[in-house]
Amino acid sequence: MSSLLEIKDLSVSYDAVKALDKFNFAFNSGSICAFIGSNGAGKTTTFSAIANFIYPDSGEIMIEDKPLKEFRKQGGLIGLLPQGISFYENRTINSQLVFLARLSGLTKKQALGEVAWALSTVGLEDKKDLYPQVLSHGMKARLGIAQAILGRPKLVLLDEPTAGLDPLRREQFYELIDSLKGKMSFIISSHQLGELEKLCDYICMIEKGKLKVAKPMKDFLTSSLKIDYEIEKQEMIKEKILREFPDLKIIFDKTESMFSVEVGKNSLKDINVKILSWLLTQNIDVLKVSQQASLNDQYLEQLVERK
Repeated sequence: MSSLLEIKDLSVSYDAVKALDKFNFAFNSGSICAFIGSNGAGKTTTFSAIANFIYPDSGEIMIEDKPLKEFRKQGGLIGLLPQGISFYENRTINSQLVFLARLSGLTKKQALGEVAWALSTVGLEDKKDLYPQVLSHGMKARLGIAQAILGRPKLVLLDEPTAGLDPLRREQFYELIDSLKGKMSFIISSHQLGELEKLCDYICMIEKGKLKVAKPMKDFLTSSLKIDYEIEKQEMIKEKILREFPDLKIIFDKTESMFSVEVGKNSLKDINVKILSWLLTQNIDVLKVSQQASLNDQYLEQLVERK
């Protein structure tokens, strides 16, 4: 499968600071990619280069196997929701979106139809004659999505799109993005790792301008998979189980009524059979068994490993 986006050896410097250092990344069509990294890792710089706001020192950006300039010259659209987006205060929502659509090359008739579709998609069709300054923060976030999807670009970049939103508005925002999956591809930069974990099917981790991880989300999380066991507390249970399974990483909570087993390279099924069978032979009641894999835990683990 050819890549929708391919970045080859991209380098960008700001005076003496190297924001991107031979950064490489490929991304397939139809996916939602979590683009994660520390502050200053190079995420916004990467977005700016893809959007053609800045010119790299060296390297290449390919969209659908075409150089970025050629893709744009042929009318290829890339949607972008930048950090801290602002809108024209003296234009109604409808008029400024029509203006932006016309700038992208659409006729007036096409622009009107596209704006109507975008506002309907984000649930703002009844606000089209208002001015942006009267919208709530959550509505402005949806308006940002509307302008990013004008023209139905194949690739949409979202840079910290939920910053400042309350939990409910963040949930609604990601539900909206999920509803657009398959119609366009998204790369989302955010520190809300728990939400990215649920939404995204691919992950790119960047640190100090270099690619650290690029793989399907499920593969990235597998190495951090844990099984939680809630049990009826018994005396000496911690010492007994640690002695019985010295090769497993078992972590108890402070009450010793719950413990976690890291799956690692082991089989999930094999661990369950071993642990549950042993607990039954000890006449210990198992109250709950659950499995979890945390993007946040795995991300922090990757940072520690690479220091």
